[in-house]
Amino acid sequence: MQTAQERNLIVRLQSGDEAAVQELADRLKDQVVVVHAKVGEQDRLFGAVTNANVSEALRHMGHTVDRKKITMEPIKHLGEHEAVLHLHAGITTRITVMVEPEA
Repeated sequence: MQTAQERNLIVRLQSGDEAAVQELADRLKDQVVVVHAKVGEQDRLFGAVTNANVSEALRHMGHTVDRKKITMEPIKHLGEHEAVLHLHAGITTRITVMVEPEA
């Protein structure tokens, strides 16, 4: 359930409030996003983890970031990887994407 403060931030983000975008960037900075993927031999993934997977994981964490605003190479191995979020003109932040095997 969202708090009143979170709902207020969402409204400000939708209206294009640059201060709200900076607030979101500060919240996401150095955030670890966990993505689970199917794994084969030698910890190689079946397919790859893409910006769409990271966008979905962020949505589950309560943050809406369009996949087109996430810059990263497709991930084909387990472990820690980096992604850059381009949230607004001149406002970017880095996150860590942790790829773990599905249970």
